Amino acid sequence: MSSLTLLRKNRDLLFWSLHAMGWSAYAISQYLGALLYNKMPGYTKVIVVAAVSGFLLSAPLRYWCRYLWTRPPIVMIGGALASAYGIALIWRTIINIAYETLVESDWPMTHWYEYLGGATSATYLLVCWMGLYFGFKYYESMQIQREAALRATALAQEAQLKMLLYGDRKSVV
Repeated sequence: MSSLTLLRKNRDLLFWSLHAMGWSAYAISQYLGALLYNKMPGYTKVIVVAAVSGFLLSAPLRYWCRYLWTRPPIVMIGGALASAYGIALIWRTIINIAYETLVESDWPMTHWYEYLGGATSATYLLVCWMGLYFGFKYYESMQIQREAALRATALAQEAQLKMLLYGDRKSVV
């Protein structure tokens, strides 16, 4: 069995593979950006903290998205945006604390709200994550509907063929 077939059949393996690849791509792009802008040496540790915490915080979104998928569109969109923003606040707090601890320890943040800085861009990233999840879910449901329609068409044609054959037999007898 090929690995692609295995991924299609095992939904958990597919999810975790895509989830890990997505956060790895995030870490690589952040690292390349850090190299491009000559970030401080400790910044690589912040990237690792950001990728790992993003991976862990966004993993439960899978189950939340499953729940939202069954709700009306306004609830789905509102729930997705609210949860993305809530998780983004937590995620950015972790990243900003890591940045303060690992990179700029001599320049501490003075107000609590400074730890929440960057939550909007983090929300955008998580909304994109959820959009991909819903996109995959929608594609899958369309494939299931298409296969059901093809099976129904095949059954109808088979029934029509049997009726024609039965009609031919009756006229011969």
